[in-house]
Amino acid sequence: MRFFRFWRDIPIFRKMMIILGTLMGLMWIIVFYNIFQLGTLANKSTGIMQQYNEITGFINAITREDSCLEAYVRPSHTLEDENAYLDSVRATDASLAELQPSLKSDRRQEYMLKRAITNAMVHYRQDQAALVESQDYYERIRLYVLLQRQNVYLNRYGLELLQFRMREGERSWESITVSNRGNTRVIMGLMVAATCVTVFCLYLLIQTMLRPLQALGAAADAISGGDYDSPPLNDASADEIGRMAHSFNIMQSRVKQTIRAMEREAEIEKENARMQEAMQESRYAELQSQIDPHFLFNTLNAIAAMANEEDAPITENLIERMAKIFRYSLESHEKRVTLGQELQYLADYMELMDARFAGRISMDIQPFDPALNDRAVPKFMLQTIAENSIIHGFQDITVGGEIDVRIFEDDRGRLVIEMADNGCGFDVSTLEEPGEHRSVGLNNIRERLQYLGGRMDIESVIGQGTRITMTIDRGERND
Repeated sequence: MRFFRFWRDIPIFRKMMIILGTLMGLMWIIVFYNIFQLGTLANKSTGIMQQYNEITGFINAITREDSCLEAYVRPSHTLEDENAYLDSVRATDASLAELQPSLKSDRRQEYMLKRAITNAMVHYRQDQAALVESQDYYERIRLYVLLQRQNVYLNRYGLELLQFRMREGERSWESITVSNRGNTRVIMGLMVAATCVTVFCLYLLIQTMLRPLQALGAAADAISGGDYDSPPLNDASADEIGRMAHSFNIMQSRVKQTIRAMEREAEIEKENARMQEAMQESRYAELQSQIDPHFLFNTLNAIAAMANEEDAPITENLIERMAKIFRYSLESHEKRVTLGQELQYLADYMELMDARFAGRISMDIQPFDPALNDRAVPKFMLQTIAENSIIHGFQDITVGGEIDVRIFEDDRGRLVIEMADNGCGFDVSTLEEPGEHRSVGLNNIRERLQYLGGRMDIESVIGQGTRITMTIDRGERND
């Protein structure tokens, strides 16, 4: 594992040089070893053949010399026979020179045979010279017969030497064969080692180069196909592929972030378009819905004028208050109004409720600083609380329902409005439950106050009544 960690951090060029150098080195080792073995075999073969040639050359030379000597000693010999004889003598001497015995290189028997041939040739040359110089016919015949006998011995010594060299050659060829078998095993071992090294180098290339490149290609194909959530590539190596994988991971992460951002922007734009469309539809519906309230407001004014003509002041007063309520609803879409406007709207609403419930419900607004009338409050806030008390708090009361309103400014300059009723009360913990109808209006007011920087506190005791305290920070009249 340490080797693989070391190998993967080597640059690709150096990896290729190491692998190619290793393979080339193994190849040249095998080639040089084969060349050396072939050279050794050739030298041994050449040496054996050279020894054979030396012996056979001497045998052939002494045989030819004997034939030339026979033609030369005849009385009728020619100059050509004399020249052939002299050439054969020189050839025999040259062959004899190559057969000189050597204590360093020759075996004992080989040395003895060469020594015998050399000594025999000394006597042979002496008798041969005596034959050439002798003028006596019978002496020449005796010397010739003697030379023939010596030639037989020389041929016999040569044949024995040749047989010895053939036996030695057979042993040499056997040793060469054994050596070749060993060399073949060595070469096969080198080939197996070269194959293993080649397979190992290919494994390294596959694991550290081809596999990462395949993973990089697959990741690129996945991104081109729109899959940006594929796992990151392994970029632990420090070579070019590792750096490429690291850069690819960064690119993939940035592309993914860009795509996600574009998708979020598309969702936001889609939501904005939907909201814009909804707002346009809402505005259109609002403009369209204003037709009926204005028609009703004009109709109420016409009815109030008819009540005045018929001398019905109470009916005229109720209709006028109802018209004011419609006018208050239609005046503007501001989120906040003055406290004086809200109290006037509340007074008109309670006047209608007093007429409806025939004096069973009353409201008392305690005196407060008139300057507070200009303070800004959420629209429809007081009327909603009063309506909640009438519908839920006084649902079982037939007489004596009271709503007390107290308005003041606390020590921090905040506007405080307390509205308390003597109704049936309720469990404040159930205010958030959807089954409670009262929670709709009260929760709406609470959220509006919180949005405008205020707060609302509710205290209620079952059977005793409810107190709602609204605290509003100092602010402008309108948003």
